[in-house]
Amino acid sequence: MRTPGAQLDLQQDNSPLELFQLFCSKDAIRILCQNTNINAQRKHTQGFQTPWTDVDAEELFRYLSIVIYLGLVPFLGSGYHVYVDNFYTSSALFHHLHQIHYGACGTIRQDRISFPKTQVNALPKTAARGDMRWFRDGPLLYVKWKDTRDVIVCSTIHKAYSGGSVQRRVKSSDDPVLDYNKYMGGIDMS
Repeated sequence: MRTPGAQLDLQQDNSPLELFQLFCSKDAIRILCQNTNINAQRKHTQGFQTPWTDVDAEELFRYLSIVIYLGLVPFLGSGYHVYVDNFYTSSALFHHLHQIHYGACGTIRQDRISFPKTQVNALPKTAARGDMRWFRDGPLLYVKWKDTRDVIVCSTIHKAYSGGSVQRRVKSSDDPVLDYNKYMGGIDMS
């Protein structure tokens, strides 16, 4: 049985268009194009004088990408931060968001394509609950924290260690996990 909702292969490097198409099917785009063209034809027969060329799927995708981008432009570089779960977090996305001055923090899976393959400061398998390790990859901070399971947070807005902590039953965590829990309501609750 197929899991409901959009299915994303985390081992594949997806383009923004492929990600958008997970939520907007080709049939939906075809119907939007068809209805847009019918409406334009109706207006033309009613005397509307603006020249019209039928819209195809490629052109509609370009238009939708501009609308989405222009919806984000007022927020870019304005000090906003986004907090996301591991479905949306990738090193490539966070690098891009950092370049356009948009802060980001989110849990990340170690098997994502752009996740750094390093053993520098690695958390040992025998780590006790509350143990933590971190490393940097340019502007990205990765914090691996041992809770009931390993939790990895990627952030462009936090320092490696600031002394803050998340109180748990046994030990504590650092600022990226603290802020993630504050803004997301917990680690990957869905």
